[in-house]
Amino acid sequence: VEAGPTDIYVKAVGTVALRQLTATSESESYPSWSPDGRSLAFVRNGDGVFTMSQLGGAERQVSASGTQVAWAGDSKSVLIRDRDKDTSPFGIHQVFIDTLERRRLTQAPIGAGDYRFEVSPDGRTLAFIRYEKRGISDLYVVPMTGGEPSRLSNWNAEINGLSWAPDGRDIVYSVNEPTGSRLWRIHVSSATPGRGSPLANIPAAAMNPSLSRSMPGQSGRLAFQTIARDVDA
Repeated sequence: VEAGPTDIYVKAVGTVALRQLTATSESESYPSWSPDGRSLAFVRNGDGVFTMSQLGGAERQVSASGTQVAWAGDSKSVLIRDRDKDTSPFGIHQVFIDTLERRRLTQAPIGAGDYRFEVSPDGRTLAFIRYEKRGISDLYVVPMTGGEPSRLSNWNAEINGLSWAPDGRDIVYSVNEPTGSRLWRIHVSSATPGRGSPLANIPAAAMNPSLSRSMPGQSGRLAFQTIARDVDA
């Protein structure tokens, strides 16, 4: 049986109730919270990138193309994964919400291009995954003001997710190892490309980490994805 289109839902931590935000005949994916907590951005299959209030309501298309989305630190622009030609590597572009002006932040010279990305808590640095070819990638960082990206890791392997620590000093990321996908933590200020250290007490199947921002009296939370298969005879 083929699965139907996917939609965006919101769930409060500590509850089981779900609130549906989208309900269309197309699939929506890659939801991203704005840092001010007021809006969500998401990708709609075949229609580009949209934003909407976290309360629901009207949508706004901010780009007619793009396959992934994240917010800049001031909640006034979004970053999208896109490319100029069908045959060129993917890069990361910044789109300003008010004017829809676009500027390129990264452009891979060869290979599949740039993948999952997130802006640091202070809004100054962009971290992303660059794929040279299928299954071969590493972490990179670049200032939001522009410049040449710096390579942070030396895996040459399949990295499939990343998230900044609340203090902006480390990045938690997931890499597909022979024993399964695993979460690692690496210092952003590392002098040479490395790997950091694996996170303890995390399932080996963990991937796509997401760290919340710290709040007064409450430390940041780590969420991650695990995949379980239930096959019936």
